Amino acid sequence: MLFDRKRQKNDNILNFTAMVDVVFLLLIFFLCTSSLKLPESQIKAALPGRSLHVPEFPPVQIEIRSRPGELVEVLCDGRICRNDDFLLAEIKARSVIADIPVIFAIDEGVKFEDVVHVMDICRAGGLKRLALPAGS
Repeated sequence: MLFDRKRQKNDNILNFTAMVDVVFLLLIFFLCTSSLKLPESQIKAALPGRSLHVPEFPPVQIEIRSRPGELVEVLCDGRICRNDDFLLAEIKARSVIADIPVIFAIDEGVKFEDVVHVMDICRAGGLKRLALPAGS
């Protein structure tokens, strides 16, 4: 008789292994099919102090030409810069507007020290985005 009682108690125990498997499968199903947040491309946000519309300004074109007799001619957007102060004034006038990129066009005979000198003037004027042409 004692043996029959134990057998009856074991028949009433629930099988938790199958129940846990079903719960995990449901959890995985709901995690895979739900979308918890919007894609970042649909969220409209503006950083403090900045507008969403940033006007594009054309880059500053600086051309450095070599001249016979160790002379170098510098042109800023097609205008000849007679000296370093004139070039610095041109650069400062553009840096007030925005951080505009500077694109260089350099002749073959120009010394590298002259290019670095013009780049230093650009950085002193406030423009820091400088681009040299490929193969310079």
